[in-house]
Amino acid sequence: MKKNKHAKKQENQPVTTFVFEPVAQNTVIRPMAQAVCIARGGETVPYTDTATHKEKSVALSDLYFLTLSTKADDRMLTWDGYQVALIAQHTPVQICVDVNDVQVFITRDTTVEQAMADFHQKITPRHDYFLNREPSSRQHE
Repeated sequence: MKKNKHAKKQENQPVTTFVFEPVAQNTVIRPMAQAVCIARGGETVPYTDTATHKEKSVALSDLYFLTLSTKADDRMLTWDGYQVALIAQHTPVQICVDVNDVQVFITRDTTVEQAMADFHQKITPRHDYFLNREPSSRQHE
């Protein structure tokens, strides 16, 4: 069985991590779909909007206004989503989506459903902690 030389070449390359901090954080699923689209090199990614329950998608042409950053040589570089998607077509990338102070890491193999499950798994313990926390007592002052 013959192995794909291009796939082997990508396996040996270091993964570049880009940080994506969406501006509008009133929804979680859209930034996750955008990050999956970027990590897959601009491949169109369908998702269901949780607010309207309508089928939507994110494509390469939707990424130009997104801002991502990465650290290189002790300085931060800013990229737009379109540029990072083009990079992802040739080299492995990882997108760190920071939504509501929860970080979810997305690669080429991540689906929107997996990203959302990871987000919910990470947010639930934090949410439970803040809901169940008792106010500090001032009785001992």
